[in-house]
Amino acid sequence: MLRDLERSEKVAEVSGPSIKGNACEHATPCIRNMFFKLNKIPILVIKLFITVGLLYWLYSYADSDSIKRSLILVGSTQVLVATSLHVGVFLLGGVRWWLLLRHTGVSVPFRKILPSYYLGVFSNNFLPTSMGGDVVRVIHLKLRGLSAKALVGSAMVDRIIGLTAVVVMGTASVVLSPDIRLGANSKIFMLIFTAAVFATLWFLLTPAFIGLIEKLAQRYRHTRIRKALLEIIAICYSYRSTKKLILAAFGVALVMQGLAIWIYYYLGASIGIELSPMTYYTIIPIVFLATNIPLSIGGLGIREGALVALLVSVNIDTQLAITLSLLFLFVLWLSSVPGAAVMAFGAGKSLGRGDPHR
Repeated sequence: MLRDLERSEKVAEVSGPSIKGNACEHATPCIRNMFFKLNKIPILVIKLFITVGLLYWLYSYADSDSIKRSLILVGSTQVLVATSLHVGVFLLGGVRWWLLLRHTGVSVPFRKILPSYYLGVFSNNFLPTSMGGDVVRVIHLKLRGLSAKALVGSAMVDRIIGLTAVVVMGTASVVLSPDIRLGANSKIFMLIFTAAVFATLWFLLTPAFIGLIEKLAQRYRHTRIRKALLEIIAICYSYRSTKKLILAAFGVALVMQGLAIWIYYYLGASIGIELSPMTYYTIIPIVFLATNIPLSIGGLGIREGALVALLVSVNIDTQLAITLSLLFLFVLWLSSVPGAAVMAFGAGKSLGRGDPHR
C-alpha cells in the first residue's frame, strides 16, 4: 500500500499543478491511470485466469432452465429491497472508517469521506485492478490532501475490526445453531481459534510490542518505506486508548455483517431455499472470510464457489445454490454502482491536510 501511495504522488507531480488548490482535477485521473500500470499486469492476468477458471468450473454445473425458473420467482421489489439494504451496508462501512479516521486527528465531514470509500467499493467489485478497495480509497483521499499515514493506519484497524466481527459472529452461530451438527471437539476448536484471534490482537497492543516498534522506528528512521510502516503501526497502537471507539466500530461491524447475511436469507427465501436464519449466520461468515483471500478479482468466483459448496453441504439443491450466488452477485454489483459516479466526476475539492504528521 505504501509503494502504491508513493507512485500516486509521482503521478500527481507529473500530471499537473499541486492538488492543494483543486484536487478534483487530478485525483480521479490519477486513480484511473494507476489501474493499468505495467508492473501490475502480471498479477492482474493471474487473478483474471483464476477468476475465469473458478467461474467456469462452478457454472459448468448450472442448469440454465432451472435457474431461470427460480429467478422468475424473484420480483423487482425484492431486488430493490435487497439492493437498498446492501447500500446501507456500504454506508455503515463508511461510517465505521470515518469514526476510526477521526481518532487520527483528521477532522473531515462524513459526506466528504463517503465518496472515496464508495470508490473503493466500486473498484473492488467492478474494475479489473490488482489494487484492493482499501488502497484505492486511501490513495483517493491522499491525493485530496489528507495524511497518508492516518489513512493507512485507520484503514488497517478498520479491516482488522471487520474480520474480527466476522470470526466472532461465525463462531457464535456455529456453536449455537441447532442446524449445524458439529461434534464437541469441532466446537471447542472453533472457540479456541476465536480466543487465539483475540489473544493475537491483545499481544499486538501490549506495551512490549509497541516498545519494539519504537526501537525499530528509531533504527530505520532514515529508510522511508520501513520508517513510514512502523509509524503507521504506532498509529494503529494508539487506538488501544480508545476502548469506546473500538467497541462502537465493532458494533457497527456486527450490524453490517448481520444485515449482509440477512440479505442472503431474504434472497434465498425468495427463490424457495428453506433454511433458518441461524444457518445463514453460520455459513455466510465463512463465505466472507473466503472472499478476502486475494486470489481472484474482487473475490469473484471464490465467493460464489464457497457459497454453493456450503449450501450443498446443508442439503440445498445445487441449482438453487448457484441461483442464489448469481442473485446476490447482481445485488452486490448494483449496490456498488454509486462508486462509478466518483470515478467519472471526481469527489470534490481538496480537503486540506487534516493531520500535520503526513
